[in-house]
Amino acid sequence: MRRLRACFPMLCCLTACTTLPERGRQAVLGHSRAELVACAGVPDQEESRDGQEVLVWKIERASSGALTLPAPLDISLSFNKTAACHVVATVREGLVRQFVYTGPAQTWEGKDAACAPIIRSCIP
Repeated sequence: MRRLRACFPMLCCLTACTTLPERGRQAVLGHSRAELVACAGVPDQEESRDGQEVLVWKIERASSGALTLPAPLDISLSFNKTAACHVVATVREGLVRQFVYTGPAQTWEGKDAACAPIIRSCIP
């Protein structure tokens, strides 16, 4: 029971990591372009066409780790993974209308977790 209590805060933190990109997406929809750039940073690419702007942020990160389980057979596991995230925002009439994540953005922290550094500052 004590081990379960000790693991509970860690599980809560992991759950927060996995919901961060979705919370960020909801937080920026409807905001102005200036507000989006203020919290997410200057985009890596921009394009204007047909009365709308498309802003793209790119991030790549490598995650690695090791897990050792003490047991009669001493089991050790290692994993390496590179995650990439492209955040694409569509701005029409000065407001963010669409905000999507693309790329292999899943990490051990969860779906779209590689995108979290871009959007973290946008969550109130």
